[in-house]
Amino acid sequence: MGQTESRLPTSKTLLFLIAGLISEAGRAVIDFSIIPFEVQRQRRAALYHRGKEFTALQRLREKQRLLKTIQNLRQQKYITARKVGKQLEVALTRKGMTATLTSRLQRALTLPGNRYTVVVFDIPETEASARRQFRWLLKQGGFTKLQQSVWVSRADTYQLMAQFIKTAGLMSWVNLYYASNFLHATSTRQLGVFHQLAQDRKTVGLAVPAAKTLTNSDDRLIHAAVQ
Repeated sequence: MGQTESRLPTSKTLLFLIAGLISEAGRAVIDFSIIPFEVQRQRRAALYHRGKEFTALQRLREKQRLLKTIQNLRQQKYITARKVGKQLEVALTRKGMTATLTSRLQRALTLPGNRYTVVVFDIPETEASARRQFRWLLKQGGFTKLQQSVWVSRADTYQLMAQFIKTAGLMSWVNLYYASNFLHATSTRQLGVFHQLAQDRKTVGLAVPAAKTLTNSDDRLIHAAVQ
């Protein structure tokens, strides 16, 4: 048990590092060869604080540890890795995108005034896995349910959600809006309470979900770039 827990910070650190590289590159995949350089760069940046992140990055400097952690993330279906020519291409699966996106959603800035990010979706029964994962993402990301299949957040998460919806291939079933002045005052008061709870959660941090948290990713919904 203790051995498994000691590995989790390393897996989480590497997963978020890969997500950051993919976001910066503006592509769905990255070359594995740039990961060790990024580990070194982030390790130097974390040197002053010498916290848990520094310890995890220190471990990832070892080639065998890095390869083993990559393999762990593959086995838990957070990433894919495939050989293309002489390169090893690494990408996030939809499960990996969801796990890393929740932390960014929780840390998003609050919208000014009485404005909300609104998500409306109608994912069919035939895509039960996608619907289950999407609801999990909304809950973990600080959204609250306004009514059936309508979720709202006081945070400015429009761009983050739009990118995820496109990349995960959900555009046929999900729409996204900025909105204000909801009719039902009771609901908006509830939203204010929920938003405060979400703000409080930002100080807790997000662990990479265990493999059983998000089950049976539906590969048909993942674009070819991340397969």
